[in-house]
Amino acid sequence: MTLLGELSRRTLVVLFTDFVDTVTVELMVENLARLSGRHLVICVTLADPELARIEATPPGTLRDLTRSVIVGDILSDRAVVLSRLRRLGVHCIDAPVGTVTTELVDRYLEIKRRELV
Repeated sequence: MTLLGELSRRTLVVLFTDFVDTVTVELMVENLARLSGRHLVICVTLADPELARIEATPPGTLRDLTRSVIVGDILSDRAVVLSRLRRLGVHCIDAPVGTVTTELVDRYLEIKRRELV
């Protein structure tokens, strides 16, 4: 990983990403685990409120049920990845586009207050 070779002192690294497929996720988790050993990493993903709405809406048709199950699987997989990253010491922000900036600034201020970097 280039950042590990380039950054000699502990640094705050902010990664904006999304989870595309299992292979990409595994590579990302592996690299973030290595990076978070020396640096403080914030992983930012954009939550999709539409997915949460679909999951929360009781299905009225078979198509709605299928969609609800698929969305539930997507959200569950996403929660598992974020949980894995948190256990590795990565700070995770998964927020809708309208609040992600505020959450990132708040997290940065908390990190500075706690003198983590």
